[in-house]
Amino acid sequence: MSMISCAHFGGSRAWSRSTKHGLQLRMLFSVAHSPFSASSKYHGIVAAHLPAAQLRLLAPPHRTFKTTRPALLPSHSPTASDPPPNAEGLFDWAALEREKREVWGADPGTVAALRSDHAGETGAVWIYRGAAWALARRSGGTPAARRFVAEHLATEAGHLALMERLLEEGQRSRLLPLWRAAGFGLGALPALVSEAALFCTVEAVETFVEEHYLEHLLPLEAGGRCPELCRLLRRCCEEEVHHRDDAARRWGGGGEGGGGRRPWYAALWFAVVAGGSRAAVAVCRRI
Repeated sequence: MSMISCAHFGGSRAWSRSTKHGLQLRMLFSVAHSPFSASSKYHGIVAAHLPAAQLRLLAPPHRTFKTTRPALLPSHSPTASDPPPNAEGLFDWAALEREKREVWGADPGTVAALRSDHAGETGAVWIYRGAAWALARRSGGTPAARRFVAEHLATEAGHLALMERLLEEGQRSRLLPLWRAAGFGLGALPALVSEAALFCTVEAVETFVEEHYLEHLLPLEAGGRCPELCRLLRRCCEEEVHHRDDAARRWGGGGEGGGGRRPWYAALWFAVVAGGSRAAVAVCRRI
């Protein structure tokens, strides 16, 4: 997602309950993934002794979306027992390394664009972390809003893992702590106001992100010299479009949408987010 423009909450929780016959242990392992490691892997959801209703909440709903560009997303509808897709495993890394070595690795413009992508995906991860933190302080929010945040965060962390594998540490923005803080605030503050404000923010962010990706993706595709890099960027862009459309469907403030009007401040907020994101892109292309 954008500069200021998604969870990966690792670990597990265990609790026990004493009964007449001893100790019964229940444990839920949720998605564990470190978005800051290029070698990190996704792990599936393993649930033991959970009621069916809780298991259903873990399962992301199947959604489709339309786009004018070729769809690169898997058609498989995930369930609670399916591991999230390993984004790194979807691409030919030998080809990507060859393209980096022979084509774009020495091109300052492409490296700067990918630096901004990496910083943006970093900010995106922290947007959803901030939103999750805020929802937890608003009595957890609706189940659909929590699922929205968790699903989007998982995707954004996958994008970040891709960008970290593409760029050496010295090629990344030196202002990553700033982008993390800005992202956390951009996710937390709207979510503290309302779920509608959160959805408005995500739609605004992702609207800018699609434009940003296409600014450097289309010239790369026209050049035809790094098709695997273009395929990777195209997939990331398509998933950001899905996030935008998903957020836009949820107006109403209840987590499921329902035809409610957008907040009165939506147009102004879109302009603020777009302006801030453009400024952040300009900065991190250089620093």
